[in-house]
Amino acid sequence: MTIKFERRPDQADAAGRCLVHLRAYFDGPRLRISTRERCTAAEWQEEKGKFRKSFTGCQDANDTLHALAERVTKRPIFGQTYCLTCMDPIATRRLEILASNILFFGLAVALVDSAWTMRGALHKPSTLGLLLVSYVVFGGFYYAIRRGVTLVKWLFVLGQIAMLLYTLVQYRTTLLPLLHTQLWTALAYVAFFGSRVVAMFVLLPTLRTRRLALIH
Repeated sequence: MTIKFERRPDQADAAGRCLVHLRAYFDGPRLRISTRERCTAAEWQEEKGKFRKSFTGCQDANDTLHALAERVTKRPIFGQTYCLTCMDPIATRRLEILASNILFFGLAVALVDSAWTMRGALHKPSTLGLLLVSYVVFGGFYYAIRRGVTLVKWLFVLGQIAMLLYTLVQYRTTLLPLLHTQLWTALAYVAFFGSRVVAMFVLLPTLRTRRLALIH
């Protein structure tokens, strides 16, 4: 990642002082942050990206630029940690990808269990179609989570909280019957619903994180 400061001539005030911006580059995407500092061309060293000694408060201003560059690379800013990996579109969705992997695992287990349980009726087009449509809908929902769609993440988390509360309150009809079912069925149930609970906790930090605005 490359970080540099530049003076923006297109944003000059009446006195000819221009805003100084920080620019960060990483494999194409760019991040731009205004430092709110203004200076004239004579007060700015373009080749070094810092203020000249003629600028009032030169040392403090340059220290501020240096501190801002450090914060962009490794410290939280406005609720979002900007770092080298944060400018990678995949890295910004690391938790969403992890959550979707967990969900797809649970979905695969549930699909195998459903196919085995309904094996006597799978020859019927209506039964097979209903099974496939149901799991395609689940898969699409989980893929939207993987892509970081905020609305879908909120719907999923709120839905899982409601489901978890209902399961605990109605444990006599939701959990206790598992003690009297076949081992594979119980494990499939735990894998499917357990994966959703784990994914919910994985996604919780992403609901309060502001995304990095990339300028292309």
